[in-house]
Amino acid sequence: MPSGPDHVRFPAALADPPPVDRLVVCHGDATVPNTLLDGAGRFAAHVDVGDLGVADRWSDIAVTTRSVTRRYGPGLEPLVLAAYGVAPDPERTAYYRALWDAEEAVRVRRAERPRRRTGPHHLRRAS
Repeated sequence: MPSGPDHVRFPAALADPPPVDRLVVCHGDATVPNTLLDGAGRFAAHVDVGDLGVADRWSDIAVTTRSVTRRYGPGLEPLVLAAYGVAPDPERTAYYRALWDAEEAVRVRRAERPRRRTGPHHLRRAS
């Protein structure tokens, strides 16, 4: 079994992803803080697009709906899905949220890992 600072056990459910619904350009971190709205509350822009790529649209939808309900309260998920023009998909939502959680666990573990010191003060001096 692999071990080390980056080893995280992924849930068994992640071993068998659902079929791709539709490949689209995805934000990769489509959470409330990364979505800017204009003065009327309409979409204006996305920020923090370092994880931008092509993926199943549910990889963003699952994260977005959870972020909205966590930030603004329960009951908003149907509104987000309706605005996106999709019906609920519990299987894909559960899968992509579990994948997000597993990836977040890796990010947290990496952030908590002690950093190696670098620089000339750590070089060995010649005898």
